[in-house]
Amino acid sequence: MIPFKTPFYEKYIKPIALNLTNTEYAYLAGIIDTDGSISLARMGSSIHVPKYKVLIEICNNSYDLMKWLKERIPKFNTRTMRTRTQVFTIYHIGLCWKLLPNLVHRLVLKKKQAELVLKALELKYKFWRSQNEEYRRQLDELHQRLKWLNRKGKREDEEIENTYYDTCNKSELYAYLAGVIDGDGSIYADRRGVHQVSIGTKSAKYADWLCKHIEGSFVWYAHTAGVWLTTIKTDYFIHQLLSNIAPYVIVKREKTSTPL
Repeated sequence: MIPFKTPFYEKYIKPIALNLTNTEYAYLAGIIDTDGSISLARMGSSIHVPKYKVLIEICNNSYDLMKWLKERIPKFNTRTMRTRTQVFTIYHIGLCWKLLPNLVHRLVLKKKQAELVLKALELKYKFWRSQNEEYRRQLDELHQRLKWLNRKGKREDEEIENTYYDTCNKSELYAYLAGVIDGDGSIYADRRGVHQVSIGTKSAKYADWLCKHIEGSFVWYAHTAGVWLTTIKTDYFIHQLLSNIAPYVIVKREKTSTPL
């Protein structure tokens, strides 16, 4: 974290109490990669002097997940969409400054977005309450780049640049995978009682990354849904994965314990 000037630190950074463990940061990264978004939102109606706010949002209809987030993250906003999906929004600049440096290296699918909003935060601090033309131009550029990243979806040829989970404590990898499965994963049994675990994604490279980090899994393309699936069908590997992620799962806790 950059060395802040005392008034800024005292007003925006110091009052924020954020005491997440490494596994909680990893779980949060998994949820954001699957059910979240990171953006630089244009605020207000002024075209010539736009204002921007960093937003981190998580969309999920799980009461348990929303409760978990509210207990650990201060300065949030929530709203309910027409589909009854809950949207948990992190917006406070001090909280973003404390949260993102601990998230950026743990994110896989949305790492680039996190890096760009960190640059935006640095600009907002450097030109705090300034109307400098260069400051506005750079923020506009970051806004457009983030808008493009978030709109285009995850293409098959998009590179995944994350080696953090190759060297960190295994508990963080399991917590990250728990967040991913809570977001875009499914745990179910077919008519014959055969269990299966699958994670769906639009990105072929991300599916390959997941396959590399989930023993016994394979990747295939579901044409009807238009997604890549990282799947486990072998009982031994299903039991191994669910046993490892069980301490960290929130949304699918009941489904995780059933095959065990």
